[in-house]
Amino acid sequence: LSHDLGNPLSRVLGYTHMLSQDRAQLSATHQQFVDFIMSEGEEMDRIIDDVLNLEQLRSGEFEPEQVDLKQLATNLALRHELEMFQKQQTFRLDVPDTAIIVEGSQRHLSQALMNLLNNAIKYTPEGGGINLSLIADGDRARLAVSDTGYGIPAEAQAKIFTEFFRVKMESTAKIRGTGLGLSLVKLVVEKHRGRVWFESEEGIGSTFYIELPLAQNAAD
Repeated sequence: LSHDLGNPLSRVLGYTHMLSQDRAQLSATHQQFVDFIMSEGEEMDRIIDDVLNLEQLRSGEFEPEQVDLKQLATNLALRHELEMFQKQQTFRLDVPDTAIIVEGSQRHLSQALMNLLNNAIKYTPEGGGINLSLIADGDRARLAVSDTGYGIPAEAQAKIFTEFFRVKMESTAKIRGTGLGLSLVKLVVEKHRGRVWFESEEGIGSTFYIELPLAQNAAD
């Protein structure tokens, strides 16, 4: 089903991208329509990816590979620069000079961290701040994504990793989402023998942590 949905969507996004490259021939209104199609299509694409990744993780194991978390975090930060710039958000990336290696699936770890960054951007108002940090602590690697966003009410925190659960707040009512992102993060981290947790205060912001075991040769 994911492939059946993804194939026509990829064609929609492809043709929309072609239209966006010829913006000079479009009226201002039509340019807005093209941007809207692209934005909505990319959101649908992320939802399909989340569903596919959840089912793949549930249905079997992945072939482990060496993953450099420093490089992964740097690449994802670059990919999200434009979104943060458009919302006038400040961003700080704090990674070590040397590689931090874990064993696992680069694709799934990238999806998990991308979901945390997407959430930080979505749930932080214009002019807010977002930090992404990475450290090695003994035989563990720890990623942290923090923001100065809306935060999570205390009564909702126990359910935050539940599939399809979304926090109901007036300030976030218009923000779209499926409630799958954080459940995917939790499943990915558990499949990598790690743990995920968060600290949050409503109106102040949130910090999400991912802790993973270092690759054996890296820990040595």
